[in-house]
Amino acid sequence: QQPARRHGRLALAFVDRAGRQLVETSAVEGIGVLDCSWLQTSRLLLSAATAACDTRIYQVHKGADGTATLAEEACATMPCADAGDACMALDWSADASRVAVTSTAGRVYLGELG
Repeated sequence: QQPARRHGRLALAFVDRAGRQLVETSAVEGIGVLDCSWLQTSRLLLSAATAACDTRIYQVHKGADGTATLAEEACATMPCADAGDACMALDWSADASRVAVTSTAGRVYLGELG
């Protein structure tokens, strides 16, 4: 598999009380992120379709003050078989059990959260 061609950052932020600025609470540096989607199960998760042709799922932690932070490492990764391509978009099923991911090679992958 070829190395990813894009570098990126997945960040969480909130709007300040004045409603004028985004205040970043945490970020994960690394592979380019081409799409992301929230998923609420028993945990709050943020999934990302990446330039490395995989989908990474990160757990979001809430502090006592309500501030959300991302786990530094993905709690799950779903690789796609299109080496050298990228995952372009993703979406979760209504029951939050399955994810559909598209690649730049024109394929659609289905994965299950388990």
